[in-house]
Amino acid sequence: MRRVWILQANPKLYDIDKALAERPVIYWRIPQHTDEVDAGDTALIWRAGAEAGFIGWGRFLTEAEHYDLSLDDDPFGKAAHQPQRLDKHAPIRVWPADHLPKAAVSALIPNHRIVTAPMGTVFRLDGEDLDTIEQLLAGAQYDLARPADAAFTPLPIVAEVAAAAHPPKDQPKEGAKITPAMFLLSSTPARPIEITIEGDALRLLLVERNALKNLDESWDSVGVYLLIGKPLSGDGTLSVYVGKAQGLRSRIKTGHLTKQWERCLLVQREGLHAFNASDISWLERRLIDVLIEAPAIDLVNKTPPPPESVPVYKAEILERTVVATLGALGVLGAFVA
Repeated sequence: MRRVWILQANPKLYDIDKALAERPVIYWRIPQHTDEVDAGDTALIWRAGAEAGFIGWGRFLTEAEHYDLSLDDDPFGKAAHQPQRLDKHAPIRVWPADHLPKAAVSALIPNHRIVTAPMGTVFRLDGEDLDTIEQLLAGAQYDLARPADAAFTPLPIVAEVAAAAHPPKDQPKEGAKITPAMFLLSSTPARPIEITIEGDALRLLLVERNALKNLDESWDSVGVYLLIGKPLSGDGTLSVYVGKAQGLRSRIKTGHLTKQWERCLLVQREGLHAFNASDISWLERRLIDVLIEAPAIDLVNKTPPPPESVPVYKAEILERTVVATLGALGVLGAFVA
């Protein structure tokens, strides 16, 4: 069954306008829905940022694979974000089209994630939403039924990389984006804001840099952290660095003294099932994959770490930590596109 996907491009990382004008095929990074996209699926190209909206469409030529992108002479990627060998990509036959601004799209599908929380690269567009915007697309000459119009030979697959990565066969399904949580608020920046999510035994702490001395020994634990600062670009809301640590408190207090950040978000899991090394490696990479395309966030990480393989059931559990962490960023304004 052919599906329709929205593929988001962040112009801070990739010059999508020039690429659409000059390249018939773009190898698109597929960090979400990796094992669902397939040859023949339809793509709608979304440009993030201040002038967000649809700017083209395309056709998936293959499923996502570990293609050897060193053989692809693509000049439109920015230096801050180059393809990684462990990433999966899919070749998309693309066609440029008239810009359909975010305001026009949101008027028709106001609850779609590309409008409400555009964090990620690949978004599913179900049949009902597609029917709703079909007339808008047709009026701007988006021909979603257009087939790929030429023979295509994909780049070779890096077999040893594909074998080493061992990605899970099933990606976590999109769940509810509402997370019940208890906030312990402080009236002074000297005391952190604590967020507790009892069902998953999650404990998050938002602490100002100047208040790190107040971190107690309970944060000498395994977890992930986000260093949050002022935006680095004109259209960003926050800058974020994602990291992991076997001991969060010591890592935060001594490991990032030269970086520019104002507060940090610490994430740990309490009880008998605390995070282990594999968990935090998976979370670190997953958060980077989501935030790297988020238009409201300037991601400081330059090179994503290798993917970490965990069982499907574990990925579904850890995904709830990702949702909770993104929710905390939303409180700080990260969902403002």
